[in-house]
Amino acid sequence: MVLEDKFRAARQKRGLSRTALARAANVPRSQLIILENGGNVTLSTLNKIAEGIGVRLEVLPKDVDLDDVLRVARDLQALSTAMHAAAGRIIEALGGAANPETAAPPQRPLPGGSGATRHEAGVDPERLEQFERMLDEEARREAEEEH
Repeated sequence: MVLEDKFRAARQKRGLSRTALARAANVPRSQLIILENGGNVTLSTLNKIAEGIGVRLEVLPKDVDLDDVLRVARDLQALSTAMHAAAGRIIEALGGAANPETAAPPQRPLPGGSGATRHEAGVDPERLEQFERMLDEEARREAEEEH
């Protein structure tokens, strides 16, 4: 399905006439007719029409591999989940209560380390040590899983 067919189908699916869509999109009706007949309209006009029918206009280069885009998006989503879980563990280790509704289990354990400064203002040294032990334990478990 080519672009003009997609726009026409979306307009018809929403039960909009060309006049109604042109009015909603704040574009001349003639521009909508040109688009639906396969003619050229500006990107600005195309975007206004897309907004008028309630869809997002995405412009991708022709040679973009959509499978790669999807893979990267999934990787970012997994990273976000892991970071969210790590933040919950940090909050819990430092004495706050992690929100159980939003805390997600990590995709992979995060490496530990003891490079934190013990003399920062507002940091309870005992909580910091507890947190460092927790991170070290996770790093140890990760190393064991790799072997």
